[in-house]
Amino acid sequence: IPPMSVLSQFSPEAMSADWAFKQMFNLESECRTQIPATQVHAVGQFPKLFDQFPFPTLVNSAFLKLGDLFRSSSNTLRYHIAQVFQTSQHHLPQITHTEELLKRVLVVLYSNDPVARALALRLLGNGSVVFAKYPEAQHGVLLRFQSAHPLEIAAAVQTTERMLKYSPEFLSVVWETVIAKASDTQMLDTTRTQLIHSLRHAASNLQLCTVLYDHCRTWMSHPESTSLVQNATMATWKTIIQKHNELRLEDAEFVSCLVQSQLSSTCHAALALLDRWVPKSHISEMGADEIIDSIRDRLISLVRQQFRNSPSDIDMYRVRLALTVLAKIEGSLGDSSGVPESWELAEAFCSWCLGVYRGSVPNSQNVLEFIQRSMASGDCLDGESKMDIPNSGCSAETDHLLAGNRRLAGMDRSNPEYYRLISSTLLAMRVSALLDQQNYTKAATKNVMRTWNAISQTFLSLNSGHFTKRFLRTSWSWCMRINKDCPISGTIRDMLGSPNECITHCIASIAASGKLSGSNVDTQLVTTCARNISDFGSATNDIETPASEQRSTWTSIIIALTWGLCSENGAVQNGLSDNAKLAADAIISWSSRICSQAEGSEPQLALYAASGPPAHLWQRVLSLLAANGIWSAVSSLCRATPVSRLSNQLQTWISFVRLFADSECATNGPEEYLRLADSSLAQLGNLEMQKVARIYQLFVVQLRREVTDLLNGWRRFCLAGSLHPSSIVSARSLI
Repeated sequence: IPPMSVLSQFSPEAMSADWAFKQMFNLESECRTQIPATQVHAVGQFPKLFDQFPFPTLVNSAFLKLGDLFRSSSNTLRYHIAQVFQTSQHHLPQITHTEELLKRVLVVLYSNDPVARALALRLLGNGSVVFAKYPEAQHGVLLRFQSAHPLEIAAAVQTTERMLKYSPEFLSVVWETVIAKASDTQMLDTTRTQLIHSLRHAASNLQLCTVLYDHCRTWMSHPESTSLVQNATMATWKTIIQKHNELRLEDAEFVSCLVQSQLSSTCHAALALLDRWVPKSHISEMGADEIIDSIRDRLISLVRQQFRNSPSDIDMYRVRLALTVLAKIEGSLGDSSGVPESWELAEAFCSWCLGVYRGSVPNSQNVLEFIQRSMASGDCLDGESKMDIPNSGCSAETDHLLAGNRRLAGMDRSNPEYYRLISSTLLAMRVSALLDQQNYTKAATKNVMRTWNAISQTFLSLNSGHFTKRFLRTSWSWCMRINKDCPISGTIRDMLGSPNECITHCIASIAASGKLSGSNVDTQLVTTCARNISDFGSATNDIETPASEQRSTWTSIIIALTWGLCSENGAVQNGLSDNAKLAADAIISWSSRICSQAEGSEPQLALYAASGPPAHLWQRVLSLLAANGIWSAVSSLCRATPVSRLSNQLQTWISFVRLFADSECATNGPEEYLRLADSSLAQLGNLEMQKVARIYQLFVVQLRREVTDLLNGWRRFCLAGSLHPSSIVSARSLI
């Protein structure tokens, strides 16, 4: 059993450079013992030493010692030293004597032992970040391609691929050798694949790109090329397709024959390569019509074949790329005599996904059956969506469905119906953009609106909805860019009570951004928010408030408070900022009703749960109130929050925020300045003494920052007023 490492005896008090060097010397002495297990164990401790003491002098000295050890040790220990270079490669740039280290490695590289040479190549590859630029290393790697030992050849290939990442100029040195080896059908497929992948670095060289294009065509058509080689070739071919080196028409036809391959990897690689093809450049060529029609037929056949599958067997990657390429072809042809096949399939797929998601289409019915039934019933889609989808605004009648939907929390991509619905909507947007016709663009925006309405009924946590947030941002920006009157705008009022937290934050951002200013939708939204807030402020029985109405009210409060901050929003001049005062008054009134109950009692907790802000909105409301300078409402909200079931840290933090808000409620007269400043600093000092996490202290300072970053950075809002003197002093005390 190897002895305990010296690093296991590390104590936090011994953080000096002398102590670190002492540990390095101890590890070196362990490495030079005659016990193999002790040697291997000691070498494995070097990455921990580098991470704990990343001193440039220590790192440089330690790697030089490892180089000496690599030169004189056995192949077993050389393997573990090479692994240290891979694990600690982020420390390698600190080495100042790289040439000396390289000399030690080259001694092994030019030895007579092929296994040792292979290990030296592995080490050079692991240390490519510092070795790749040296001609000695490049020449040494190039010579190893002449070896007959398969292990050495594999190591040379892997090292070449890694060195090209840090030194693309190296490709001109090994170009002839790599091309010759990649064309050798006697080589192992895995080796050829690595070599072909390494040629992707030729994309920045016009001359090499032109030569590589012909080689890719040759490798693809060679009868002995396996699917593994073909996939690697198509991946490399795709990277060199540029404006000066476009995919030729005959090559596009050849690649299109592979899209119907039974191997998904081959089909995906072929579709990805076709996606780089520009059909518009080849329409005028002789015989182009027949070739393009054959490519088009293959793509349509592929999509229909996927649509015959059951929902769980649909390959979204194939469908997305096939319809994208098909839309490019039909958009280039510009044939307006009928509905483009790409749009018909994309629209039908989107409608089918929506129907399956909402339960109106049975899960056993595939897409082609859905299309046939739609055509039989006269709902054939010709650019205008005729599928009747009822409005999905969250109301009291739909609250009972939320219990079943809560199991979908955190699913985002894990729920197939949800994921397919969003993906199909994005695909319809893409196809309509490529077709570039007004009627299809308008229909695509309606699809976006229907999808927004559908997912607004699904409970989804903000922290788990990354895919959803990207979809909302992309679809809203796209709709606003192509349409002055975005159809999504008309449904915002119906989605205020959505249990989908991503939807909630998104519509609050849209409403506050000023994009709706001056429109009828904006006026209706103002009226709806004001009515929700007024009803909330004058409510007498909060315990019977439906969950959707509760969410709608607090979302309206966030929108109103944001309007109060938007000095850039022209709507503020129309009196919308008055809604911020209305929201603050409603919060104070509601807080009084909460505080009228015994603190921590079951009635108070039940009342807060039925009428209080949802957990994901509580901090937003607090931040906006503070940014508006309505500190009385901040204090009321903190008082009304039941802290008995929170952690001690959160209780302390909320208590401090309340005291801080109470001090800010005082007047800003000169006589009060010193007292307020001392009070704020004293409270921050108490928070520090209680060892409350630093993040909460910084959050308190951010309450009065000059710029409030709302809703994940979607839009920034500027404070209309100046900072309070005590806030400035408090911020400086932490800075």
